[in-house]
Amino acid sequence: RDGDRCYAEAEILAWGDRLSLNGAIDRCTVALAKRRRLASGGDLSIALSAAALTDPGFAAWLRAELADLGSDAEGLAVEVDGAAAIDNPGGFATLRRALHHTGAGLGLRHVGQQLVQLDETAHLIPHYIKTDPLYVRGIAATPARRRVLKTLAAMARSHAIPCIAEGVATRE
Repeated sequence: RDGDRCYAEAEILAWGDRLSLNGAIDRCTVALAKRRRLASGGDLSIALSAAALTDPGFAAWLRAELADLGSDAEGLAVEVDGAAAIDNPGGFATLRRALHHTGAGLGLRHVGQQLVQLDETAHLIPHYIKTDPLYVRGIAATPARRRVLKTLAAMARSHAIPCIAEGVATRE
């Protein structure tokens, strides 16, 4: 946020990556989410960069940071990019273990391009996957996109992983 302007995740993370600030941005994001959960409650989802999977101290820091949220941590979902998780399954597993102790959820976002790699995604054991927006835009008017999204959801269900299609109002 800069005054009245809110920046999109893609804008912030792109600059953070260029300036090697993703780890610091991730920590600030978690701190802000924690303050928001304590102040107003309500479910909250935050997006972290791939640095959350590669920084050797991040998972331990995150566990400690969220420890004092108690049961309020259960309404928090932490998301990382699906491709980053597939590229770094060890980092994803470490993050999953850290979040398990807090009660917060861990999801994969922008899943879709990895349809053929869903078996690889399943072993990561996310709490849910969120489809790439590409598969949701114009879905009401595009039968082919609906079929792709239904296929992705069916594949996720076969691994007992809920699939979220952001912006889709019905299960159809």
